[in-house]
Amino acid sequence: MDCRKCGIGPLGPAKKAIYKKTHRGRGLCTPCYFIIKKAGLIENYPMITRNNRANRIEDFCELAAQGYDRETIAERLKVKLETLDRMLYRSAKQDGINIPSVPKRHKEAGQKQW
Repeated sequence: MDCRKCGIGPLGPAKKAIYKKTHRGRGLCTPCYFIIKKAGLIENYPMITRNNRANRIEDFCELAAQGYDRETIAERLKVKLETLDRMLYRSAKQDGINIPSVPKRHKEAGQKQW
């Protein structure tokens, strides 16, 4: 990934060794980050997120509507079940989103129950 301002890249171990820290969340190298922040233009470089909470909640609702259980949904979203539960709780509490209730997977015969 190259710096979104100066284009120098990649933002990886080599550049990290030179600047000690990269700002991958905004896609900027350290010098560009501080120049932009000092100029007050940091809002022009929004955070780069692959899959933020709002997108995951939307995906969760779509998968729940298709009849998947929470464990399967967590696997499909590539998160742990605990992470999914925490994300749902926070979205319901902070954002006021109505989360559909989805049952946990039933244990099959012969599986250990913890």
